[in-house]
Amino acid sequence: MLFSFRASRRARCACLAFAAFWLEGCAGKLTVPALFPARSAWVAPGDDMLEPPLAADATRVFSVGRGGTLRALDRTTGSVVWSLAGRAGVLSAGEGLVLLRQQDGSVWGLDPATGETRWQAATAVRGALPVAVAAGKVVVAGDGVACLEAASGKPLWSSPPSLRSSAPPVLVGPWVFVGGEDGGLRCLDAATGALLWTYASGAALGAPPLLDEQQRILLGTTARRVVALRGDKRGRERWRWKVGGDVRAALALHDDNVVVAAYDAVLYAIDRGNGHLSWRAPLPSRPASGPLLLGHAVLVACHENELVGFDARTGKRLGGLTTPAGLQTPPLLVGDWLYVGLRDRSLLALRLGAETTPEPSPHP
Repeated sequence: MLFSFRASRRARCACLAFAAFWLEGCAGKLTVPALFPARSAWVAPGDDMLEPPLAADATRVFSVGRGGTLRALDRTTGSVVWSLAGRAGVLSAGEGLVLLRQQDGSVWGLDPATGETRWQAATAVRGALPVAVAAGKVVVAGDGVACLEAASGKPLWSSPPSLRSSAPPVLVGPWVFVGGEDGGLRCLDAATGALLWTYASGAALGAPPLLDEQQRILLGTTARRVVALRGDKRGRERWRWKVGGDVRAALALHDDNVVVAAYDAVLYAIDRGNGHLSWRAPLPSRPASGPLLLGHAVLVACHENELVGFDARTGKRLGGLTTPAGLQTPPLLVGDWLYVGLRDRSLLALRLGAETTPEPSPHP
């Protein structure tokens, strides 16, 4: 009897532990990303059409108009913090700077709190791609590539103008990635600018690559493929997946998947480890942005004025909204705040919902 009692007690404990684990898992699965209805927080009217992209730091959102008016707005109220005229260009932000890149290759490093110029550098790298900034460096790509010191604008290295870039550069760890008009993804040494390897994608690149924690380089191409490359000295291909349209916007990572918005008006989630399809979901039109992640939700802007949300784990559609005017800039997500420039020359700020976790059912 003693043996029988102990065995049954162990069995009961095991059953109770399994039930607790199962209920906890069910509760996690019931976590519903609540994106919509999104609240309009503020609208800032403007006198000029905005140039993409927008940029932001912890407290301000930055925009520049075609006529050259650069503005900093308070992220939560939309009030103007400062404004500068005669500063046309393409914006980036990071390393405690607002960076304005101009067509002739000039780069301005501005104080984000006041708009005052900290430095100005002439790189001679012509083009209209936003700069990359990280780890104390600023990388400018276009007709050639140049690297500057973020604190001072001092030139560190440059490459010849024969290297023509068509995708925004990416600066991560010891590498700089540059997508070329010839379809080549080039990996440069961030310290010296030396070419380490080139991957031939087959068509001009429009989307920047993405590096995950496993040192996989994930790339969407205009050859209608998503590929994963090895983060080693050769950049060898690990896998590829065929999609139905070009990929021209940045990718996003969610759990074990890479999320891709392609020009066949489909949102794909592809397993990062083996390249197998996890799920796909139709979009109402071609994407106007890459996927943006908020918790377990993914948001995509679509032409002309739609924002749609999906569960990033299953691809289930969560809802959407229509902006009061057409989209002029890709949306910028900062926390649960979403900023987008509209074709009526205004800048719209939306407050998205937070995740809510319902109580688990007592009768699963």
